[in-house]
Amino acid sequence: MSIFLLQLQLLYLGHRRSALGAASLIVFGLCCWFLFTRSIGLPILPSSVLLKSDIAANATEHGGGLAQLSRAIVRNVLESITGRQGILLILALIVVLILSCSAWRKKQYNIAIVIGGLTIFTGLAHIFGGHYGWFNRYEIYVETLVMISALVLGRSYLIKAEVKYSVLFGCLLVIAPYIRSTFLTPKAAQNIYQQQYQMHRFAVEYWKQPIAVNDLGWVSYNNSSYVLDLYGLGSEEVRRLRMTGGEGSDAAKTLFTLVERRHVLLIMIYDNWFNKIPAAWQKVAILNTSQVTAASDKVSFYITPAAPRTHVLDLLHKFGKTLPKGAYLSTVY
Repeated sequence: MSIFLLQLQLLYLGHRRSALGAASLIVFGLCCWFLFTRSIGLPILPSSVLLKSDIAANATEHGGGLAQLSRAIVRNVLESITGRQGILLILALIVVLILSCSAWRKKQYNIAIVIGGLTIFTGLAHIFGGHYGWFNRYEIYVETLVMISALVLGRSYLIKAEVKYSVLFGCLLVIAPYIRSTFLTPKAAQNIYQQQYQMHRFAVEYWKQPIAVNDLGWVSYNNSSYVLDLYGLGSEEVRRLRMTGGEGSDAAKTLFTLVERRHVLLIMIYDNWFNKIPAAWQKVAILNTSQVTAASDKVSFYITPAAPRTHVLDLLHKFGKTLPKGAYLSTVY
């Protein structure tokens, strides 16, 4: 929505052609995307968005209803007013609002409307519909926007020493969690290399067949074989089951059926993400790594009854010898 507000601001500033041209391209692109997804039997929004956002799911899919959509929005607002970063975002928006009103009184209408208006609208949109956390990647954009806008709107006040120190303190308060994340980023990248990238290597360089995972990403990248996402971010059938609670009554049977239907013989998952594992699956190995951004430091390798156990163990043995420092494979017999 913020991008459409930007087009309105361009209109306000007199850039009619740019605003109408950009808006037309955006609408055309969205229409093409919606038609494409519907033509292949997918919802208009990606499965990952629908799974992570109750608001998006209730707003675009049948059966959600206004009541459920309202409850989802209320939950988001409560998350904002009870969480540290959400509270700081609200306080920062109040500062931006005060500075925008000050700019308006000084007849700096363009600055007040364009900078203040866009920032406040985007911040409120995140409070009502956005998320926080997960290595701070969900809210960093809006926190950055609000801080920069506050500095621009309040630049005339920064000549006072007390204002400078207050602004510095406020900035440190907001960015404190992100300082930690910045220092952890090299370790986080190493964690992804140790785990997700090695899973990708095994799937692409050794297994070369359909595979099932519950943490989609590297495994599917440049992988010509089918990848079944048992969490539902990349597999719409699984997402629908999760959203409707279809996997809850007999989770193990559902997992077994999903994997068998897609002719998958090998599964790489976090055990703690599942209440029940199909009894017919046999655990053959565990990939052990560090844990920074990964949901677990252990990835379990399972095979189905139809899988060639000896061949899988041979591949895992060869794969284990190539693992980098900090990652090792333990075989389960």
